[in-house]
Amino acid sequence: MTSWRLIPYGRFPPALNMAIDEVMQESGGGIFRCYGWDPPGLSLGYFQKVTDAEIDGWLRRKWGVVRRVTGGGALLHQHELTFSLAVDEAAHPALAETGLSYDAMNRCLLALLAELGVVARPRGEDPGFMPDGVTKRSEAPFLCFLRENRYDLVMDRGKIVGTAQRRTGGRILHHGSLVTGPSDLPQGEAPLGSYVPQVPSWEELTARFVRQVARQFGITFETKPLTDGEISRAREIVKTKFGNRDWVREGGRA
Repeated sequence: MTSWRLIPYGRFPPALNMAIDEVMQESGGGIFRCYGWDPPGLSLGYFQKVTDAEIDGWLRRKWGVVRRVTGGGALLHQHELTFSLAVDEAAHPALAETGLSYDAMNRCLLALLAELGVVARPRGEDPGFMPDGVTKRSEAPFLCFLRENRYDLVMDRGKIVGTAQRRTGGRILHHGSLVTGPSDLPQGEAPLGSYVPQVPSWEELTARFVRQVARQFGITFETKPLTDGEISRAREIVKTKFGNRDWVREGGRA
């Protein structure tokens, strides 16, 4: 049976979180991790346009500000379980195409939520759903959880999970957020805490999620913490990219 690597749960500054995801994508094999943000971080979609004044305003609120390599809208990562999977496209038939891979990861998330007694659904199953692909980027809502994507997982009150993906060089980086509580920036979320008596610990949520990913892809996990070399590489990427003001403001246009 194929074995993927599991990086234990950890909390990191926003720029370092995105750099670790990039290190995962640079590496080989399947790698999965769940993580948190300390301090809370506002992540921008790759194509979003922002000004220095906007960035300074967010920083004054004690949020880290970072730009993702994936598209979509901005998201304040505060009370949530964030996850990322880096893996070869050829590692499993369900990863061969973008839509298939979103569906596969959503099945993991839906099963995790069902274990907790929460019944969510993909937005694409809603009658009359119109994908926001028909909306120009400039007209789309600024916040991720106010946008509508067929792969969103939603409840009656809004979105509970948002995801994004980047494919390059035969590798996939698929990351997303399971919101557990309301953030300091109203963003249309439907937090897990609104549907369960008590939100499990980060460690328990991670363990439950890991079991569902292993079941979905028919693999086992081997726990391997980040190495000193990987942390060092991530810190280099922070300096040149995710922690660089030009990148945060302009992204690939810098």
